[in-house]
Order: sequence, then C-alpha cells, then structure tokens
Amino acid sequence: MTLNFDMLKNYKYREQIGRTIMVEWKYFEEELDVFCQGESFYGYSSISTLLDKKIEDANDTLKEVLKVCSKICFMMLIADSMNQPLKERLNFFEYGRSARPEDLSEVEIEILENTYENLTNPWLKARLAEILWLVKKPKNISWIQTAIDCYLSMKETTGNWSKDVGLCHERAFFLVAKFGRNPKVNVDIEKMRDAKIRIILNEYKYPNFIVLQMGELLANYGLLENYENQLIVKYLELADLCKEDNIHLADGYLKAVIGIYENLKQFDKTSEIIMQRAKIYEKEGDKHLRKEIVGAVLAQDSYEKALQIIATIPRKFRGKFKYAQIEQKLYEKMHDAAQLFLETAPQISHQFDIKDILDWVESEISGKEFPIALHRFLSIKPMAKLDDLQEKVFEKTNNNFLSNLFGEKHFSGDARVIKRSVAIGTNELTNEHLEEKIIEECKRDTEFWTKSALIEGFKILQREHNLRLEDFFHLTKLSSFIPENRSRDIAKGLYLGYDGDFLTSLHLLAPQIEHIVRYHLKNSDVKTTMIEDGVETELSLNALLKKEETKTVFHEALIIELKTIFTHPSGFNIRNDVAHGLVSSDNYNQVGFFYAWYFVLRITFMHFYRDVQSLDEDGFQDLVKNPS
Repeated sequence: MTLNFDMLKNYKYREQIGRTIMVEWKYFEEELDVFCQGESFYGYSSISTLLDKKIEDANDTLKEVLKVCSKICFMMLIADSMNQPLKERLNFFEYGRSARPEDLSEVEIEILENTYENLTNPWLKARLAEILWLVKKPKNISWIQTAIDCYLSMKETTGNWSKDVGLCHERAFFLVAKFGRNPKVNVDIEKMRDAKIRIILNEYKYPNFIVLQMGELLANYGLLENYENQLIVKYLELADLCKEDNIHLADGYLKAVIGIYENLKQFDKTSEIIMQRAKIYEKEGDKHLRKEIVGAVLAQDSYEKALQIIATIPRKFRGKFKYAQIEQKLYEKMHDAAQLFLETAPQISHQFDIKDILDWVESEISGKEFPIALHRFLSIKPMAKLDDLQEKVFEKTNNNFLSNLFGEKHFSGDARVIKRSVAIGTNELTNEHLEEKIIEECKRDTEFWTKSALIEGFKILQREHNLRLEDFFHLTKLSSFIPENRSRDIAKGLYLGYDGDFLTSLHLLAPQIEHIVRYHLKNSDVKTTMIEDGVETELSLNALLKKEETKTVFHEALIIELKTIFTHPSGFNIRNDVAHGLVSSDNYNQVGFFYAWYFVLRITFMHFYRDVQSLDEDGFQDLVKNPS
C-alpha cells in the first residue's frame, strides 16, 4: 500500500500513522538511541543507512515513514546557512543528485508533520523541525526552539565532535544568534558556553583539533568573555606539548591565542606569540634538513612559512623583536635549503633514440640552396596548434588524476621560487589552470623539438651557408611583421643568433618583440596604455598578451607561444630574465634562448614568404638577394 495525499487527509489514516509511530517506532527509537552512542555512528548519514535497512522488514505504513525519514537524514547540514541549511549530499550533475527539502512531495511533508510530535530521538526530531520550518507555511517558531533544544541535547565530547555533533552544536549557536531575541525562543547561553569551556580547560590529550574547533565556535559568537586568560594558558600549554610532534596543531593553538590577544587589544602580546609561531617553523625546517632526498625542499617550505609569519608583526613592535636580523637569517636559511635541494634532488630523465630524426633533418636541409634550406629549417617544427595542446592537457589530466591532488613549486637556477601551482583537486580545470597547463605542454613540446631536431638543423644550415648582417636586413625589411623602423634592430638580433651568440641576440630581440606586439595592436585600434595618477604608461608585454582584444589581432596559438617563450613563469620567461638582468653568459637557458631566436626568425620569414610566394624559385632568390 502506498500512501497518497487524499488518504492522509482522512482522519482515520492519520490516526493509523500516529498509532504506528507510537507502537512500532518506540522500539526503533530505542535501537536508534543505542546506535547513536556506538562506534559505527558517524552522524546523519549513518542514521539514513540504518533507516534504509529497517525498511525491508517494516509494514507498509511504517515503510513510508522510514523512507521519507531516510531521505531527509541523508541531506547535508550547512550550519551557518539561513536559507539553505539542508542540501544534497551527493551531486552527479547531469546524472542527478540526492534529495533537497524542496524535492519533498506534499504526501511526504504530511507524513513528517504527523510523525513529528511522536518523536523523541533528538537527531530525528531536530531534522524534522528544520524541514518543517523550511517547507511549511505559516512558520511555527516552536520548530526553531525544538531544533535548538535537540541539537544542544546531543552531549558533546572530543570523541564525537567530528561525527556531526559539532556541526549540530554549531547550528544551534547559529539559530540562537538569529532567533535569540524572539521572546518565544528560550536558550541558556551561559550553559551552552560553559559546557564547551569545561571540555577545553580539562583537555590534556593534545593530538586533536576538536578543542580548537570548540574554541573557534565560541570566539565566532563572542562568548569568550571572562575566560580569556584561562584559555590563553591552556592553549599555550597544549601548544608546548605538541610542538615537537604536530607543528600544525601547535600553530593552531598559537593562532587561537593571537586571536584572543587581538580582541583584548594587547598587540605587544600578539607580536610575542607571532614570534613563537615563527620559531616553531624555523625549528621544523632545521629538523627537515637532516632528512634525505626531500628534506631540503621541506625545510625551504618551513623557513618560507616562518618568513610569512613574522611579516605580520606590526611595524611598531618590530624593533623590539629584532625583526630585521631574524628576517635576514630566515631568508638565508630558506635560500640555502633551496640551493641544497637543487643540488641533491634526484634527476628524472628519459632517453630517446633520435637517429631517425637526425637523418631526416640531414636529408631535408643538407645540400639545398639557401632559400630552400632556410625554408626547410624553419618548417621542421610544426606550428603550435591550440586544439592539439588542449587535447594533450586533458588527456594527461584525466589519466594522471593523482597529480591533481598536489601543488607544484618551480625554482629558478639561483634557487628562487619563481612559480607556484595549487592543487586542482578534481579533473575540472579553471581557465587559469588550463592556460598554465597548455603553456607547460607547449614548453615541453618546444624543448623536445629543439633538442632533437632544431639544433642539428641549425648546425647544418650554419655550416653550409654563410650569411651576413645585410642578408637578415633584407629579410626583415620585406617582412610585414616587422615595423619599418625596427627592421635593422631585428636583423642585428637574428644575425647574432645565427653567429651563435644567442644571449646577446635575445637582449636585442626580447624588448623588440614587445614593441612589435604593441605596434600591431595599435594598428588594430587596441588600447595599449594605462593611466595612473594622471600619467599614461605603456602596458608590458605580459599585460598586452592578457588583453582579450589581443585575440582579435593574433591567433590564440601564437599568443600561447609568445607567453611560453617570453612572459609566463611556466614557460621560458625570457622577457623577465633579460629585463631584470637574471642571465649571464655562464647562466642562461640555452634551449629557451635558441628557440626564441628560431621563433622570431620563423615568424619574420613567414610574413616575408607570404608576399613572395607567387614568384618562381629564380625570382624568389633574386628578391632575397636584391630586395630594393
């Protein structure tokens, strides 16, 4: 028998449900009370599972009640939400989701309303009260009172706080804050507070975060008054107990102390505790240095964290705590740890047999006339294709999902952290993450082609064809990509690269590429400047490439290559390295600088070739030799 709304309107059926609840439900609630105290109980989802099991043996009337109670218990409680405190626990997006309050039918709501008065279990009664408040009109304030009373009747301990008990108490505090001024809501706030204060002050087993969560709950609702000093002593005691074994828990206690001192406006004490926080991370870094393999990078993390912490000390107290000396010491330790990591980290590499590639490059270029040889050389590496790069990124993201759970840290050759990547957590990439992954893929692709084919092709071209500066000038002057007043500068940079001096070459080419991008954007009526404090300045190459309008002027794949080569930390970042003097003849990315030269030469030649492609080979050679 399935209940319907007309049946529920009938007084006899309502009485039948009531009698069923009174008799059969009584035994179930006794079992439920025992279950809620057991080790296998983990909150509302556990109750939902138990109810599902009971459905199999229940009679028809009770079965309907158990089904709807299981449905509402499987909903997830959001303690600090006024309008949506209950949400679906599972969401499979296009494949569906679990129930929300608004999914309940009129029959199910009527069942809950008829069941409500007979319930004694605080977990079920609180959930029904919340549901009725959300879906029934007019609203009855007694439902809020019932929810608060039921939540607070769940005895809190450090053992059960994480099993939805803490969430229920947090919900009770929220409801009291929202409805406490209503004369029909009666709550003993002192009793609510004192129970948790007693648990905190009597805690001697430090390895849990429950004490911190209880204290944070009281602090969030301004209920620490008159207990501040006792809590400070207890938190410092617990922090001292666990600082050797659990630095994050110790840090949590110290941050709680800082929060109390800040509320008391005792900022000198706040600075003192901040120094304690920094010291435990410094000590942790010293311990990590004694470990093999990953110890150095863990130490670098700890020293960096200590630096971030001491930076929060108010300026007026920095002299008292010798801030400058401590900052310098931590910075040196952090840099030394990073340098040690770079020197000792295991190298992961793969070997490829590139003999066939080298033979192919030889056959493509060697023995050819210069214009043809140059064209073949510049055609070795396929042009970057955005769709192909994206496909590779998605494939790696889906196949290597474990890597999404971890962040990344990128170091420069001189042990500076130049880029961080946060953990993605799921296979869903944001636009920012996607671009970063595409640039990383583009860089890997570039490195492979450069090492396996381009450098060998360059050696053949250089060996068989002697080129002068004027040869490159003829090329740049006839290329529509190069502004007329920059053709000689670009030619000089290309010539130096052909002569093997890529470092000097890119010191010329990198800033000129920025000008070329700006030149083409301006010609397309794209604004390339910004005004700040009444002063108009040109945007950097990085900022220009980020503008949406840039995609209307340059192909997106070209923009990705420009970012990979010149501006993005995940790429070669040559514009930054050159502009800030971070490279020298003994220390520069030879692969990156070579490919940057190759890229500029290729894009220059492509635009040159577009204008002369209709000529026959004799005419082509004549134009290259005599452009005027």
